Amino acid sequence: MRNTLIFILILLVLAGCAGEDKPDVDKTPPIAPVMIPHLGDTGDEPVVYNGIEIVLTDDNNGIDTVPDGDMIRIMWKPFQDTDLSYLKVFRFSDIEPEAAAIDSVRADRHHYLDQGPLVERVFYSYYIELFDSSGNSAVSDTVSYAILPKSHLVSPPNNHAGGIEGLRFTFRRADDQAGRYRVLVFGENNELIWYHDVENLGYEEMSVSFPHHEYNIPIGTRLRWRVDYFDWDDANEMFMGSESHEWNYTVVNDVTPPVAPVLIPHLGDTGDDPVIYNGHYIALNEDNNGIDAVPHVDGIRLIWQPFVDFDLSHYVIERAIVPDSTWSRVGQQNWQVNEYVDSSNLEFDTWYYYRMKLFDYSGNSSTSNMVKYKILPKCELISPESDTVTSLSELELKWDAQGLGEGVYRVLLWTLDDNLIWYEDIVVSDEKGPMSITLPADFPYIPGGTNLKWRVDFLKHDEASDMNYGSESHERILICD
Repeated sequence: MRNTLIFILILLVLAGCAGEDKPDVDKTPPIAPVMIPHLGDTGDEPVVYNGIEIVLTDDNNGIDTVPDGDMIRIMWKPFQDTDLSYLKVFRFSDIEPEAAAIDSVRADRHHYLDQGPLVERVFYSYYIELFDSSGNSAVSDTVSYAILPKSHLVSPPNNHAGGIEGLRFTFRRADDQAGRYRVLVFGENNELIWYHDVENLGYEEMSVSFPHHEYNIPIGTRLRWRVDYFDWDDANEMFMGSESHEWNYTVVNDVTPPVAPVLIPHLGDTGDDPVIYNGHYIALNEDNNGIDAVPHVDGIRLIWQPFVDFDLSHYVIERAIVPDSTWSRVGQQNWQVNEYVDSSNLEFDTWYYYRMKLFDYSGNSSTSNMVKYKILPKCELISPESDTVTSLSELELKWDAQGLGEGVYRVLLWTLDDNLIWYEDIVVSDEKGPMSITLPADFPYIPGGTNLKWRVDFLKHDEASDMNYGSESHERILICD
């Protein structure tokens, strides 16, 4: 009986203790995580964050984009708890206003990369919920960022090897917005060597030269470069951004000459039928018809195909009267000047032969092909005088052409933006004096007040080389009544 009472008492004690919490169960949530906002960008001045001055890099500047794709990387301060398990990442935006968990990752991560898909110029906001091993959790603050389209790198090409002298970085703009660009060059240890902010003037392609004389870059160094793009958002009062893909460049002792330049021969004249050049049909105009005369001076203009190399310094133009004879240097220009006009001591009706020597910054050079042209005296325009207001129905264009002999007069009429609207050829077989022409009855309607320009070319044909040569008169402006 006594044993039975003791057994019942034990059961009652155990039953009374059954509803009590276990003393070793953790119910304390983690310390709330702290997200790092966008502090700035690589190349910006140092910032003060949490009372400490920070030199900004790709690894410490908070929420940002990355070079590898159209992504946003979020970062947080180091967690303080030691019993952490995992975290959830939440995202929302103007186009997705409801916050949603997009991923779960281990708690030993220091950042998270949102691989999207993300929409450009849309601000995405992020926060995390941090869980410990007992299931307790704490929610962070929120950070936001928006990505932009990436700039397109052009040259030097990825993994290229070349000299440091004359190294120039070329890229295409990301879009047609008024943002700003930053070219960055990193060393082999990911250290920022140099950066340069490029003013956005609306050009499709932009270049910046590396100031090699300011830096000691040993032969064999492998550089890494990219272009960042920023634009300010007034509503969120912060910058949006993108980082282009990164390309490598190895510094070597450059002994490779530039790709030989290609001078463009005389392809024809404004008003001629289209021609085929390099496999493409070309509608000839003042800018693409190769070596030619010019209106403003008794000179010969040379143009060429775009240069291939990116480490160029300058070019030299040489001239000869007889091919394969002594060449004389007539001029030198920076490689970026894309045409050359020779007006030095030219004689009329004389063939002149030209070639170009192209130099890079290491002193290597290559020589172009040869082109030729000869000029004739210009026609002298008589009337109407420049800036005369005249009715096109009564317009008579007059010029003088003494001493030119047999050939073709080509009268041309353009709009001021170089749109050729009419031309007429007049073939002559002997010496002519003053000449004139009126517009045809079916001349297109031109609104009153429109400014037009006109000139007269004189052309002859050389049978031996099967090409025209000649002169272009000065140009005059007339105002339609």
